[in-house]
Amino acid sequence: MKEILREKIQLISKKEIIKQMGYNNKERGLNSLEKFLSSKNLYSWIHSGNYDFKYAPIEFFKTLCKIINIPDKDVEKELKNCDILEKELNKIKYCYIFINTNFRRVNQPIFALAALQHYRIIAIPKDKLLFKTDKEIFSTVSTLVKNHYKNSSGKILMWGKIVNYKYYHSDDQDYVFDIDGKQIEVSETIFESKVELKIKNKNIFFLSR
Repeated sequence: MKEILREKIQLISKKEIIKQMGYNNKERGLNSLEKFLSSKNLYSWIHSGNYDFKYAPIEFFKTLCKIINIPDKDVEKELKNCDILEKELNKIKYCYIFINTNFRRVNQPIFALAALQHYRIIAIPKDKLLFKTDKEIFSTVSTLVKNHYKNSSGKILMWGKIVNYKYYHSDDQDYVFDIDGKQIEVSETIFESKVELKIKNKNIFFLSR
Protein backbone atom coordinates (compact mmCIF):
# COMPACT_ATOMS: atom_id res chain seq x y z
CA MET A 1 0.00 0.00 0.00
CA LYS A 2 2.92 2.38 0.59
CA GLU A 3 3.44 2.75 -3.17
CA ILE A 4 -0.23 3.54 -3.74
CA LEU A 5 -0.07 6.17 -1.01
CA ARG A 6 3.04 7.72 -2.54
CA GLU A 7 1.40 7.93 -5.95
CA LYS A 8 -1.75 9.55 -4.58
CA ILE A 9 0.23 12.00 -2.44
CA GLN A 10 2.23 13.09 -5.49
CA LEU A 11 -1.01 14.21 -7.10
CA ILE A 12 -1.81 16.55 -4.23
CA SER A 13 0.14 19.36 -2.62
CA LYS A 14 1.70 18.13 0.62
CA LYS A 15 0.80 21.45 2.21
CA GLU A 16 -2.82 20.92 1.21
CA ILE A 17 -2.78 17.44 2.74
CA ILE A 18 -1.40 18.80 6.02
CA LYS A 19 -4.01 21.54 5.99
CA GLN A 20 -6.84 19.02 5.52
CA MET A 21 -5.40 16.89 8.31
CA GLY A 22 -5.98 19.83 10.61
CA TYR A 23 -2.44 20.81 11.52
CA ASN A 24 -2.02 24.30 12.95
CA ASN A 25 1.72 23.80 12.96
CA LYS A 26 2.30 23.08 9.27
CA GLU A 27 6.03 22.46 9.68
CA ARG A 28 5.35 19.76 12.24
CA GLY A 29 2.75 18.17 9.99
CA LEU A 30 5.06 18.18 6.97
CA ASN A 31 7.80 16.65 9.09
CA SER A 32 5.48 13.80 10.12
CA LEU A 33 4.43 13.26 6.52
CA GLU A 34 8.06 13.02 5.39
CA LYS A 35 8.82 10.58 8.20
CA PHE A 36 5.85 8.48 7.18
CA LEU A 37 6.91 8.42 3.52
CA SER A 38 10.49 7.50 4.40
CA SER A 39 9.51 4.69 6.78
CA LYS A 40 10.35 1.19 5.58
CA ASN A 41 6.75 -0.03 5.76
CA LEU A 42 3.50 0.56 7.63
CA TYR A 43 4.55 -1.75 10.47
CA SER A 44 7.75 0.20 11.13
CA TRP A 45 5.76 3.46 11.02
CA ILE A 46 3.18 2.22 13.52
CA HIS A 47 5.96 1.16 15.88
CA SER A 48 8.11 4.24 15.32
CA GLY A 49 6.82 5.95 18.45
CA ASN A 50 6.27 9.13 16.44
CA TYR A 51 3.79 11.51 18.07
CA ASP A 52 3.62 15.07 16.82
CA PHE A 53 1.18 16.39 19.45
CA LYS A 54 -1.73 15.86 17.08
CA TYR A 55 -1.57 12.29 15.81
CA ALA A 56 -0.12 9.01 16.99
CA PRO A 57 1.14 6.81 14.10
CA ILE A 58 -2.06 4.80 13.54
CA GLU A 59 -4.32 7.88 13.68
CA PHE A 60 -1.98 9.69 11.30
CA PHE A 61 -2.19 6.79 8.84
CA LYS A 62 -5.99 6.55 9.03
CA THR A 63 -6.50 10.28 8.63
CA LEU A 64 -4.09 10.49 5.72
CA CYS A 65 -5.83 7.59 3.97
CA LYS A 66 -9.22 9.25 4.41
CA ILE A 67 -8.00 12.49 2.86
CA ILE A 68 -6.45 10.82 -0.19
CA ASN A 69 -9.48 8.53 -0.62
CA ILE A 70 -8.10 5.12 0.33
CA PRO A 71 -11.11 2.80 1.00
CA ASP A 72 -11.69 1.95 4.66
CA LYS A 73 -11.61 -1.77 3.91
CA ASP A 74 -8.10 -1.42 2.47
CA VAL A 75 -6.97 0.54 5.52
CA GLU A 76 -8.34 -2.08 7.91
CA LYS A 77 -6.74 -4.84 5.85
CA GLU A 78 -3.34 -3.19 6.14
CA LEU A 79 -3.72 -2.71 9.89
CA LYS A 80 -4.80 -6.33 10.27
CA ASN A 81 -1.70 -7.43 8.36
CA CYS A 82 0.40 -5.41 10.80
CA ASP A 83 -1.26 -7.22 13.71
CA ILE A 84 -0.48 -10.57 12.10
CA LEU A 85 3.13 -9.52 11.58
CA GLU A 86 3.37 -8.38 15.21
CA LYS A 87 2.20 -11.80 16.45
CA GLU A 88 4.66 -13.55 14.18
CA LEU A 89 7.55 -11.35 15.33
CA ASN A 90 6.68 -12.01 18.96
CA LYS A 91 6.63 -15.73 18.24
CA ILE A 92 10.20 -15.74 16.90
CA LYS A 93 11.56 -13.11 19.28
CA TYR A 94 13.66 -15.56 21.28
CA CYS A 95 14.77 -17.88 18.49
CA TYR A 96 18.54 -18.17 18.19
CA ILE A 97 21.36 -20.70 18.09
CA PHE A 98 23.75 -21.27 20.98
CA ILE A 99 27.18 -22.66 20.09
CA ASN A 100 28.14 -25.30 22.63
CA THR A 101 31.82 -25.91 23.46
CA ASN A 102 31.31 -27.56 26.86
CA PHE A 103 33.24 -24.62 28.24
CA ARG A 104 34.99 -24.86 31.59
CA ARG A 105 36.79 -21.81 32.87
CA VAL A 106 40.38 -22.38 33.95
CA ASN A 107 42.34 -19.15 33.86
CA GLN A 108 40.68 -17.21 31.04
CA PRO A 109 40.32 -13.49 31.87
CA ILE A 110 36.71 -12.83 32.78
CA PHE A 111 36.62 -9.49 30.96
CA ALA A 112 37.90 -11.14 27.79
CA LEU A 113 35.21 -13.81 28.09
CA ALA A 114 32.57 -11.12 28.47
CA ALA A 115 33.85 -9.27 25.41
CA LEU A 116 33.83 -12.45 23.32
CA GLN A 117 30.54 -13.83 24.60
CA HIS A 118 28.55 -12.71 21.56
CA TYR A 119 30.59 -15.10 19.39
CA ARG A 120 28.72 -17.97 21.06
CA ILE A 121 25.40 -16.92 19.57
CA ILE A 122 24.17 -17.15 15.99
CA ALA A 123 21.40 -14.65 15.38
CA ILE A 124 18.95 -15.91 12.79
CA PRO A 125 17.78 -13.33 10.20
CA LYS A 126 14.09 -12.62 10.73
CA ASP A 127 13.27 -13.22 7.09
CA LYS A 128 14.47 -16.79 7.56
CA LEU A 129 11.86 -17.35 10.29
CA LEU A 130 8.86 -15.16 9.49
CA PHE A 131 5.86 -17.12 8.21
CA LYS A 132 8.02 -20.20 7.67
CA THR A 133 7.02 -23.77 8.47
CA ASP A 134 8.95 -25.71 11.09
CA LYS A 135 10.45 -27.79 8.30
CA GLU A 136 11.74 -24.69 6.52
CA ILE A 137 13.11 -23.23 9.74
CA PHE A 138 14.95 -26.39 10.74
CA SER A 139 16.44 -26.56 7.26
CA THR A 140 17.66 -22.98 7.67
CA VAL A 141 19.15 -23.77 11.08
CA SER A 142 20.94 -26.77 9.60
CA THR A 143 22.48 -24.60 6.87
CA LEU A 144 23.52 -21.89 9.33
CA VAL A 145 25.16 -24.49 11.57
CA LYS A 146 27.11 -26.13 8.73
CA ASN A 147 28.29 -22.77 7.40
CA HIS A 148 29.28 -21.52 10.84
CA TYR A 149 31.30 -24.62 11.66
CA LYS A 150 33.12 -24.43 8.33
CA ASN A 151 33.82 -20.70 8.56
CA SER A 152 34.96 -20.88 12.20
CA SER A 153 37.22 -23.89 11.61
CA GLY A 154 35.32 -25.65 14.38
CA LYS A 155 36.32 -23.42 17.28
CA ILE A 156 35.54 -20.14 19.03
CA LEU A 157 38.31 -17.92 20.31
CA MET A 158 38.80 -18.54 24.04
CA TRP A 159 35.61 -20.60 24.34
CA GLY A 160 37.12 -23.71 22.76
CA LYS A 161 36.22 -26.36 20.19
CA ILE A 162 32.63 -26.55 19.01
CA VAL A 163 30.82 -29.69 20.16
CA ASN A 164 27.32 -29.01 18.84
CA TYR A 165 24.68 -26.33 18.44
CA LYS A 166 21.50 -25.75 20.45
CA TYR A 167 18.62 -24.04 18.66
CA TYR A 168 15.85 -22.32 20.65
CA HIS A 169 12.59 -22.67 18.74
CA SER A 170 9.32 -20.73 18.95
CA ASP A 171 7.65 -23.65 20.77
CA ASP A 172 9.87 -22.90 23.82
CA GLN A 173 11.81 -26.10 23.18
CA ASP A 174 15.46 -26.44 22.23
CA TYR A 175 16.85 -28.75 19.57
CA VAL A 176 20.43 -29.90 19.16
CA PHE A 177 22.31 -30.07 15.86
CA ASP A 178 25.70 -31.69 15.33
CA ILE A 179 28.56 -30.01 13.49
CA ASP A 180 27.23 -31.41 10.19
CA GLY A 181 23.89 -29.70 10.66
CA LYS A 182 21.99 -32.85 11.54
CA GLN A 183 19.43 -32.79 14.34
CA ILE A 184 20.47 -35.16 17.12
CA GLU A 185 19.37 -36.37 20.52
CA VAL A 186 21.71 -35.78 23.46
CA SER A 187 21.62 -37.55 26.81
CA GLU A 188 22.86 -34.59 28.86
CA THR A 189 21.46 -31.10 29.20
CA ILE A 190 23.46 -28.45 27.38
CA PHE A 191 23.95 -25.52 29.73
CA GLU A 192 24.33 -22.07 28.30
CA SER A 193 26.87 -20.41 30.57
CA LYS A 194 26.82 -16.63 30.64
CA VAL A 195 29.24 -13.99 31.83
CA GLU A 196 27.71 -11.07 33.70
CA LEU A 197 29.79 -8.11 34.85
CA LYS A 198 28.65 -5.90 37.68
CA ILE A 199 30.46 -2.74 38.71
CA LYS A 200 28.33 -0.99 41.29
CA ASN A 201 26.71 -4.09 42.71
CA LYS A 202 28.25 -6.62 45.07
CA ASN A 203 29.84 -8.80 42.39
CA ILE A 204 31.99 -7.48 39.57
CA PHE A 205 31.47 -10.65 37.51
CA PHE A 206 29.44 -13.81 37.45
CA LEU A 207 29.97 -16.91 35.36
CA SER A 208 26.87 -19.10 35.43
CA ARG A 209 26.62 -22.65 34.15
